[in-house]
Formats: sequence, structure tokens, C-alpha cells
Amino acid sequence: PPRSTLFPYTTLFRSVDPVTASAIRVGIAALCLIFTGFIPNPLFRLKTALTLKLLVVIIISGFLAMGVGMTLLLYGLAIGDAGVVATLSATTPVLILPLLWMTTGIRPPLMAWISAVVTVLGIALITLQHFLLAKKIEVVILISIKVIRTAK
Repeated sequence: PPRSTLFPYTTLFRSVDPVTASAIRVGIAALCLIFTGFIPNPLFRLKTALTLKLLVVIIISGFLAMGVGMTLLLYGLAIGDAGVVATLSATTPVLILPLLWMTTGIRPPLMAWISAVVTVLGIALITLQHFLLAKKIEVVILISIKVIRTAK
């Protein structure tokens, strides 16, 4: 498996529950971020005022990215091919391109859009390949069952 997914993959290989593994990773990351706030360096201080709206956005973003996203990644690693799962999870920055445009109002450059289209086409090819492979396996199983039944 790729290096970035080595820890989750080896953890799940030992049959650890993906939700538990995700909770441990998120908890450790949260503790590190909290303790970083106590470092007496201006580099680690807030640059803007912490409003209720900003706090809600941070909490929702953290929950979706680290909570839901990491859990889905670990489930994918538990039941799927690590290479495919790592490739698909690496496409997240490309897929949020339209969301960035909507929230910031700044249109991404043409090359970013071309890259996003190529990435989505790659995802489609990977998905189609796995779908077709699953269909081939299903057909082989059905033919095998038919052969076994006619042999009896």
C-alpha cells in the first residue's frame, strides 16, 4: 500500500474496528492542535477574532473531514483495495474546486478545471473497471452454478 495509508492499512489488517481507529487518530490530532495553542509563540496565535459563525464552520469542517472522511477512508481500506482507496481519497482537493469557487467567489484557473475533469474521468475509469470486474465474476459464478446443476 502507499506510504500515506500504511498505518491505517496495517492497523486494519490486524482487524481493528475502523471507527475505533478513526476515533484514535482524530483524538490524537485534536490533542496536538489544542496543545499547539498553548505554545507562547505569535506564530500559533489567532489572526482573526473567533466568532460564533467561524467556530461553527470550523466544527462542521472538522467533523466532516476528520470524523466522516477518515472513517470512510478506513472502512474503504478495511474492505477494498488499498491502492484504489488511496487514489480515490487523494482526489478530494480536486472535487472541492466548485465549493471553493462558491464560497470565495474567486474563479479557479482554467488549468485547475482541466485537471479536475481529467481526475473525474480517472475516477470513472477506476469505478467502471471494478464494476465490470464484479460483473465478470458474477457471470462466472452463474455459469459455474448452471454447469454444476446440469452435471447432476
